[in-house]
Amino acid sequence: YCSLVVNFMHLYVEIHNFIIMPNHIHILFEINKINKEVKRKSISSLIGAYKTLVSKEIHLLGNIDFSWQRSFHDHIVRSQISYENIYNYITNNPENWEKDKFYKNN
Repeated sequence: YCSLVVNFMHLYVEIHNFIIMPNHIHILFEINKINKEVKRKSISSLIGAYKTLVSKEIHLLGNIDFSWQRSFHDHIVRSQISYENIYNYITNNPENWEKDKFYKNN
């Protein structure tokens, strides 16, 4: 689904980091305000479009029971320290998967 993450965003969104986990996804992105000719969508619209696109692809692959949680959690990055913490959290998330409360040892 990596290409889906990159391709779903519009011209004004730059993805800095992402990770796809078994039960969730993290995306660190920036909305580029330079190109004023492109009508920008809200974060809710972007996430909704992403969920729709990915759901269709997953269903086409045969996982018809797949569904997303109803909403999403967002966080506005306001400092370089916050950016670095979030970037590192995303990068290191797979190492912490076994500690996740939803992890199931199959």
